[in-house]
Amino acid sequence: MYRNDANRALKALIKREIAFSLIFLDPPYAKQNIVNEMGIMFDHQLVTDTGVIVCEHTSSIELPEQIGVGTKLRSETYGETTITIFQKGKEVES
Repeated sequence: MYRNDANRALKALIKREIAFSLIFLDPPYAKQNIVNEMGIMFDHQLVTDTGVIVCEHTSSIELPEQIGVGTKLRSETYGETTITIFQKGKEVES
């Protein structure tokens, strides 16, 4: 488990060239920058080839179907909270 400010954590992980198969994101709702942060994770190989990112966010935010090489697999809303799952390497179905 790695807990830190998102920007500092991403810089440290990129520098160390560490990749994860499972990443959980639970940013403070008022300071969410999810699309940008997930884009950085996918672009800098922080997610393994079939890795998954599970993201909790406010239900007022609709995440895109594709972020970099990550594709939305599923999204479920529970009141004001939404859980969205992205996987690297999946193709968007037409």
